[in-house]
Amino acid sequence: MMNRKSPVWRHFTPPAKDDDERQYVVCKRCGDKLSYHATTSNLLAHIKRRHVTICLNPDNRSDLDESSSKQSKLELIRPILPAQQEKITSLVVDFIVKDMRPLSTIEGTHFKRLMGHVAPNYSLPSRRTITRRVEEEYCEKKMELKRLLENIKHMSLTFDAWTSVKMEAYLGITAHYVDAKFNLCSCVLSVKPLDDRHTAKNICEWVEEVLNDFGVSPHAVCAAVSDNGSNMKAAKDIFHEKFGWASVACAAHTLQLCLNKGLGINGIEKPLAAARRLVQHFKRSELATSALGKKCEEMKLTFKRLIMDVSTRWNSTYNMLVRLQELQWPILAILGNKNITNATKASALTIKPGDWEIFKQLIPVLEPFAEATDLLGGEKYVSISIKNPYIKGLKKHLSREKDDELLVIRQFRQKVKGEMEERFPIDLNDISSKAMALDPRYKLRGLRTVESLQLKSAIELELTVLFEQTVVEKAEPSSSSVQQSTSIISLAFESSESDDSADTEVPVVANEVNKFFSSKVLSECSNPLTWWKEQNANYPNLSKLVGKYMCVTATSTPSERLFSAAGNTATELRSSLTGSHVEALVFLKCNSDI
Repeated sequence: MMNRKSPVWRHFTPPAKDDDERQYVVCKRCGDKLSYHATTSNLLAHIKRRHVTICLNPDNRSDLDESSSKQSKLELIRPILPAQQEKITSLVVDFIVKDMRPLSTIEGTHFKRLMGHVAPNYSLPSRRTITRRVEEEYCEKKMELKRLLENIKHMSLTFDAWTSVKMEAYLGITAHYVDAKFNLCSCVLSVKPLDDRHTAKNICEWVEEVLNDFGVSPHAVCAAVSDNGSNMKAAKDIFHEKFGWASVACAAHTLQLCLNKGLGINGIEKPLAAARRLVQHFKRSELATSALGKKCEEMKLTFKRLIMDVSTRWNSTYNMLVRLQELQWPILAILGNKNITNATKASALTIKPGDWEIFKQLIPVLEPFAEATDLLGGEKYVSISIKNPYIKGLKKHLSREKDDELLVIRQFRQKVKGEMEERFPIDLNDISSKAMALDPRYKLRGLRTVESLQLKSAIELELTVLFEQTVVEKAEPSSSSVQQSTSIISLAFESSESDDSADTEVPVVANEVNKFFSSKVLSECSNPLTWWKEQNANYPNLSKLVGKYMCVTATSTPSERLFSAAGNTATELRSSLTGSHVEALVFLKCNSDI
């Protein structure tokens, strides 16, 4: 009888022969069948590769390590069922995708030990297998989304370009639509790797390529939203001319451009530069930051780190000034302590009392802009309909100067308001105006009589055209049922019926429009789509315009937010990821709820 003293034999069946008289053994842990050639080399390799928690120390032959010592012997030798193996593998893939973990996680020693403790009989797949599974799930999710978008009549797009730490460029594209149940839905279409210059022509080709990939007709897109980059604006102009897409500028980015003009005037630019120097000092000095924390504790204030404003980060200047004002006295105490800050540096960093007063008066002027930017950037609720009311409210806010206000603050108000008048012109035919009119919270509020009539007429005209198209589609007979009439009398009756139909079309539309605009407006906190869902039967024609206008986002934040996930995926630690794998991982992560 063969002498099997090696501890590895505790985990394998005795050698047996197959039909070809070749010897094999079976792993008691996972059920894998291995060839046997009178040595235990490949058996040991299997244990080390697949079951890292097994202890093979010959001096301790009693059992496994602590992680598996509590398992019963029956459990240790019972092979895992294929369905269980598949379920665990699927969960591992979800863990890597949704928590944005590197694909190499599967090869980590401690991850293997964890899985060996949680599922001792589970056979860990290789990194190549996980990569293949990610690719398969990407294709499946893509087909699922393609089927979902087949029946969507109206959608809007947001798109923006981004460059990773590896200097690889991507184009992020998101789609937004109102479904049949009046729910506002969003999805990511692509994080497309780019291999050419970001010209308007190329951007259009890439966007059309993605739409074609999902089987979406360009005519189903009603609007495109992006920032104010010249190439993006030119691309939207091409789409407008080619397919009639409405070109929507990101409201948040446009507001930021207006504010930047105001923050650049002489009386504010220099105080802001002093504030940035002070913040930079505390960010670079561990001693100063530590002392600031202790001083806040002494003064019974909550310590918060100072914020440095960034030109591309909305509201960052406002946030920087708010934080400085909150910690003004602890900061002055630290600058006055010679043991922490020498006199020369303190003199250069100290903000003048007049500048502190400028910050104090500037903060309440900036606050509504921060609120508007955050609110307009949402994608889980209708944002386009609140754009015009917010812009109008901000203009009025800028006009309300205070008697004791500094001259520089008044100049700031005038500068920003002038920029807003130029960048946010009144256009009653644009998407935001019609979306506001269809929002039961606003309708025609705040408009002059002439403007109200003009906007109401524009909606009625569009609805009449839509109504006539619907009537024609329903009334159009099949070719088999058409009979050529030779009777003059029958022709007369046909003409009469047609005339009657035409006469009734306009009153139906006009009555519906008048009924809507004469009804009571909703409270500000109401959900307009919920109202339209409940009132759909009362406004069967007007409700068809809701999906077209309320699916549009007021900002391009969704595509920019998309790059937060992309930035967590395409990191320096994951530099071996290809562009296609970055796209697949981000696509699966961002569309996980679909």
